[in-house]
Amino acid sequence: MESKKNLKTCKNGHQFFKSSDCPTCPICEEERKPKDNFLSLIGAPARRALEGEGITTLEKLSGYSEKDILTLHGMGKSTIPKLNYALTKAGLSFKKDTINEVEKYIQQFEPDIQEKLNSLRQLFFEVLPDTEESIRYKIPAFKVGKHHLYFAAYKKHVGFYPVYGLTEIENEIQAYRAKKTKDSLHFPHDKPLPIDLIKKIIDLKSKL
Repeated sequence: MESKKNLKTCKNGHQFFKSSDCPTCPICEEERKPKDNFLSLIGAPARRALEGEGITTLEKLSGYSEKDILTLHGMGKSTIPKLNYALTKAGLSFKKDTINEVEKYIQQFEPDIQEKLNSLRQLFFEVLPDTEESIRYKIPAFKVGKHHLYFAAYKKHVGFYPVYGLTEIENEIQAYRAKKTKDSLHFPHDKPLPIDLIKKIIDLKSKL
C-alpha cells in the first residue's frame, strides 16, 4: 500500500510532497548541490555527511581512510567508488587503514590461498554491505543477522561454517559437507569457490 504524501513548505517557501516526517526540502537540496566539484557526484545524505565533517575539498578527503568515511552518518558503501574516482583523477587517494585482524589472518597463507580467502571475504560484503568482520576463536567471523559465519584455511581446503537450518538448499550444500562435522562445508583448494552457493548461504543465514 502506497504511503500518503503530505504537502510541506520549507523555510524558504518551497512546497513539496513527502510521506515521511523528514523535513529536508528536495528543492533546497538541489539548489545547494555543487555543480562542479566532487560533491556533485554523490547523493544528498552522503554530501551532508562530508560537509558536516568539514570535508569540502579532495585534499581534506584524502586525509581520511575509507573506514573513517563510512562511519559518518548518511554515508553508504556505494559512495566510496565515486569518491575513489574523484581522488584518483586528482592524483590523490584515501589514507590507508591500519591492517585489520582479518587481513592479518589471510596474509599468513600462500598467495593462491590468500586469493581464495579474499574472494570469500568479499562475498560477505557484496551480500551484506554492513556486515561486521572480526576474529573469533582465532579465525575470521562475519556478523550475519543474529549469528556469525566463519571461514578458515586448512591444508587441503577452506572450512566454512556453521551451515545448519538451510534445508531449502540442502541438495546444493550436500556435495561440500564435511564428513565428520556436519555443520561445516569444505571448499577444496584445487577447485573454484561455489560463488553463487556461498551468496545464497550468507543471505539465508542472515534471515534466520
